[in-house]
Amino acid sequence: MLLDLGAVLYCKTNVPQTVMTGDSDNNVFGRTLNPRNASMTAGGSTGGEGALLALRGSVLGVGTDIGGSIRVPSICNGIYGMKPSAGLIPHGGTRELTVPGTDGVRSSVGPMATTFRDCALFLKSIMQADTWKYDSNIISLPWRDLKASKKLRIGLVEDDGFYTPVPPVRRGLKKAVDKLQQSNAVEIVPLTLPKSNGWYDDLISYFTLMGNEHYLEQLNRTGEPLVPSVKALGLLSGEKTFLLSGEKTTLQRFFDLNVRRAEVARTYLRFFRDNNLDAILMPPAPHTALPLDTWTTVTSTGLWNYLDYPAVVIPVDVVADSDSIDGTSNAKYGHHDTELYKRYTGPEFYKGLPISVQLVGYRHQDEALAATAGVLDSIINGE
Repeated sequence: MLLDLGAVLYCKTNVPQTVMTGDSDNNVFGRTLNPRNASMTAGGSTGGEGALLALRGSVLGVGTDIGGSIRVPSICNGIYGMKPSAGLIPHGGTRELTVPGTDGVRSSVGPMATTFRDCALFLKSIMQADTWKYDSNIISLPWRDLKASKKLRIGLVEDDGFYTPVPPVRRGLKKAVDKLQQSNAVEIVPLTLPKSNGWYDDLISYFTLMGNEHYLEQLNRTGEPLVPSVKALGLLSGEKTFLLSGEKTTLQRFFDLNVRRAEVARTYLRFFRDNNLDAILMPPAPHTALPLDTWTTVTSTGLWNYLDYPAVVIPVDVVADSDSIDGTSNAKYGHHDTELYKRYTGPEFYKGLPISVQLVGYRHQDEALAATAGVLDSIINGE
């Protein structure tokens, strides 16, 4: 489809082994490093694309996102990335490692670029075409040119309820909010996400409906050793740490997963509607890019895959000398939060790494989110 629309495809970029980690490292092409700091991850799974865009080796790229694989590299490399609603952009012909025949949390195809204008252009170009010709599972919706006709009401969420953002992330969010509050086009409403206990465990269960058997089978077919970032996800340990470490799911448990997700979806729709929101503004992760092989959580991004809400990452700043560390007593969500909070060791090691915000809109209202993101980006980044 991209070729039919006039795209010029000129290179292939790197992804992780299993396509499910925050480091683009594999046994075939090796590791993609962060262009701003080679000791830091470029993100995953679309980290090669993110690094290439950050280096201005390309102006537009395409990734897939099932837990943050467009947005995490966008965070790490300081670019724009959009995860559309699943099924909106043709997915046929892509390769992924989810269990064939399962229909739990679906991967979404979306753009990555150095400007949000280019992300919006990608979305518009695809949706204006006959998408149904390219994918039998597509949701073929015509593009609508939407412009903000009223003051935008944006819900401000400071954290995801699992992890406390480190100082530079908090400063970046505040910087964005301060600029938005100076505009007559935006109203900021401080909010806290609804308590929906268990959704993250259920997300892991969706990813591992066959336990880790499916992933290990793919690796055992070649005798391929695990790269460090895959080991860090608990694939072999059986410890439920992240995306690849869930237990095998029975058919009844699969039904239960779907029932619980439907209830969480109703809760979040009420949350949006009761607060009359156009979008939610929040951190896309509790931290910036991390040292190699240490990115192991996607609570800030994965929620929106679980609910299939579109989301955009917008860069706002970089880590500065003023972003000094503070005490772990600021980590308010327990042991795992404290351990992750400790990873930020101050600007000496992290200086210059990008800081981003995440904007989330209604499911299947991607054009509305694109219009809202365009307005907010122009205010935040002065374009």
